Amino acid sequence: MWRRDYNRSSDFQPLHDQCYCFAVGSWVATIVDTAGCADFWEIARAHGITPSLTAVPPRALIDCDIEFETSTRLAQALSAQLQTFAVGLIMQTTSDVHGVRAFDRGNVLRRLDYSRDEGGWLEVIGAPQPWESVLFFDGPVELATHWPDTLDDDISDDDIARYEAARKLGDASTVMDLVHASGSGIHRVATALGVISTEPHAHWHKPGFFKRVLGR
Repeated sequence: MWRRDYNRSSDFQPLHDQCYCFAVGSWVATIVDTAGCADFWEIARAHGITPSLTAVPPRALIDCDIEFETSTRLAQALSAQLQTFAVGLIMQTTSDVHGVRAFDRGNVLRRLDYSRDEGGWLEVIGAPQPWESVLFFDGPVELATHWPDTLDDDISDDDIARYEAARKLGDASTVMDLVHASGSGIHRVATALGVISTEPHAHWHKPGFFKRVLGR
């Protein structure tokens, strides 16, 4: 059994601290493949979305306040309406609750739900997708300089070898017992899908009381 030692080297710094230091707290978003739809923002407005720009990007990043299920609902609805790909992303680092819910033409393509307090991976549905490997792998195990943010501190040499083999293949299916989700991983998925998680193209805000009651 090898235990990560933060004092092993003065140069030790996890990679995710360098690149994803903003991945703290909560972040909920939807990413939609707009498929060149010229009236995408008009469609989005009907779902309560307010765009921040006039141009339609190839993939739109929609910030969803901190409404976990909204990101999934919007992803499925827009994916079905546009007949494209969409994904809802959920990140809550305080309690380590994370989710990736992807849809293709409104149908569930991939669902990955993780909760530390509920025992780890709660749902793993659908076939692995090319863009998801960054959720599980953030680089090789470099004992002196880097420890992946998806691995626990205590791990055997055999398990490190398993992780490295899976990382090289880009498929975590055989090491789901080793890896856990992280806030940085959720942000890496956004990057892999071609958006910058700190630069949303639109926002969804929870309707106020009177709007919910009166519908206007």
